[in-house]
Amino acid sequence: MICSRDNSAPITVALVSHSPYLAGAERMLLNLARLLRRTPSVEPILLIPGYDELSEAAAKEGLLFDLIAGGAWYLWAEQDLPGYKRKTLEAAESVKRAVVDWNADCLVINTLTNIAPAIAAVELDLPSLAWVHGILDSYLLPDRSSEICTVHDQMLLQVAREVVACSPGTSRFFEDMLGCGKLHVIENWTPIDPAWKASPQKYRSRRFACLNTMEPHKGYGPLLEAAAILKQRGVSFQLDIYGDGPLREALRDRIAATGLRAHVFLHGRTTEVTEVYDRSLCLINPSYVEPFGMTLIEAMARGTPVIATKSGGPCGIVVHGKNGFLLNRGDAIGLADRMQQLLGSAELARFLGENAYRTAQERYSEDAARGPFVRLIRETVARFSDYDLSTKTLIQLYRLFLRTESVSPRDIAAGGERGSLRRAVKRRIPAPLRKPLGRFRALGNHLAKASACRFRSAQFWKWWHAPGAAAKE
Repeated sequence: MICSRDNSAPITVALVSHSPYLAGAERMLLNLARLLRRTPSVEPILLIPGYDELSEAAAKEGLLFDLIAGGAWYLWAEQDLPGYKRKTLEAAESVKRAVVDWNADCLVINTLTNIAPAIAAVELDLPSLAWVHGILDSYLLPDRSSEICTVHDQMLLQVAREVVACSPGTSRFFEDMLGCGKLHVIENWTPIDPAWKASPQKYRSRRFACLNTMEPHKGYGPLLEAAAILKQRGVSFQLDIYGDGPLREALRDRIAATGLRAHVFLHGRTTEVTEVYDRSLCLINPSYVEPFGMTLIEAMARGTPVIATKSGGPCGIVVHGKNGFLLNRGDAIGLADRMQQLLGSAELARFLGENAYRTAQERYSEDAARGPFVRLIRETVARFSDYDLSTKTLIQLYRLFLRTESVSPRDIAAGGERGSLRRAVKRRIPAPLRKPLGRFRALGNHLAKASACRFRSAQFWKWWHAPGAAAKE
């Protein structure tokens, strides 16, 4: 147990990643490690599930990191429940060993995907902060089980002493849908070079960039349609698409079918995002749903104008006509028009790009985030004394679920109504701890809400599965 401590005492913070790759949420965890390393009396240690892009980037910058076992994401737990249980137990023990080895004072759990760090935090009696980067994306995953995920989301939020949301919209979602009341909005940030200057030819470039995962809700259909419109108009341009995902082959087929091979190029994931922004005239984010929009602020930090849809987060970042353009979702003609407008006016591109850079400096710099984040970590560690009985019981029961074949996620969500769970709990948990079982009933009350809030547009999915839609978005 950690006793109350002085705010000025040195703190070691374990930053737990859910993935070894370097997508948006992982880039933010890397940004946090950079920020904390430059903060007096704070020592960050990245805990990464396997050696890949994230650990390579950490090693390149001299950031402390350790490798842990890769835990299964509960987003797909129902597909292989025995495998999920085994991997989660292994990951929880791996996180515990790393946290003890590095003598960490608290954990920052990145994204709502993996329960293992929360188990480790409670069993080691260390405070944790949950950092959520947007629930909407996971609600659009085709194989996602809302019932299972909602229970796990709530478990992570209950265990966390504080919750950090990347945008006001994300904060409102968790407050309204999952009843989380300990939310702090700290908007994402990105490294900004104070000496940045645009290259002489930047705003005369003919290249556009899009960096997104290749999933249905990322808006690739309207993007490729806009590219086809520009081709029909005889406009010279190049569209570079970076990313990976389940739609990669469908996108490749659609590019070929529409004769866009000379204009549109699929590059896969890249960690060299700065170089991408520097050689691009504009960044395009055509998503249907975007909780924040990390690539937008990264591009702005390199003086690159942006075109984004009114899909959530971009509405709070992009000022239409000042640092970029905002479009309605799915507006391929409007997107083609704005792309052509930028191609035809280097002066407009420079005006938007320079304003974009100023926006990044003023709102999305490390300095803007340092105070709130460091203060929250220090206060969380200083205030923490112990987990309450209901939280400890919650983790004990979840351990029971992981080790007992007869207990299902629905048993947990139902609050132990099924006899198998009740009997198992009575056998293994002391009588004083049995009363908090009732808290599980509250978890089940939100399942109906979750089912109603998958954020899947019926019309969109009807189009997606329609016959003849060979090049699905």
